[in-house]
Amino acid sequence: GCRRPGQGLSVGHRRAAERPDWRNRCRSGQLRPCRWPVWARALAAQGAPEAAVREALAAFGQSGGVAAAQQMLWQARLAALHGHFDDAETAARAAMAERSATASLDDRSEPARLLAEILEEAGKSAAAVEVAEEFLARSRAWEPDPHAEDAAVARDATPAMLGVLWRARRLDSAEL
Repeated sequence: GCRRPGQGLSVGHRRAAERPDWRNRCRSGQLRPCRWPVWARALAAQGAPEAAVREALAAFGQSGGVAAAQQMLWQARLAALHGHFDDAETAARAAMAERSATASLDDRSEPARLLAEILEEAGKSAAAVEVAEEFLARSRAWEPDPHAEDAAVARDATPAMLGVLWRARRLDSAEL
């Protein structure tokens, strides 16, 4: 099945872009819709032009069944990758708004973490602190992932939000 795309560009993504069978499957329409973000990551990891990565993401969005928030998160990542932090912030905030009706900690974590990272990278640490504080204040009311597996724990944005507060000197080591 399709998994929710993670973050980061791994060696595996770079290798995937180099494989002719991936390129052929993408071009011929044989690539499952959930794999388009992997292809976009692979292209980005190889330093492909922004237009090529956007094209792969557009195919992901047109494949049907793609949640609007997930598409917004990918647009935010791509904008941040190319230094378009205002666009990245706008897309991440839109994804947060799109997921605001859910009670799932997992669904709320991804856009909040991404927005905080974008704000920190853009030098807006006060705004990142606001996002982190709001997330931490509200997160106990949300339903955690029922699985205790490593992936479920890794998706929780709580450690990332505590890191934002620590880097902004809002927490000391004892409070962590």
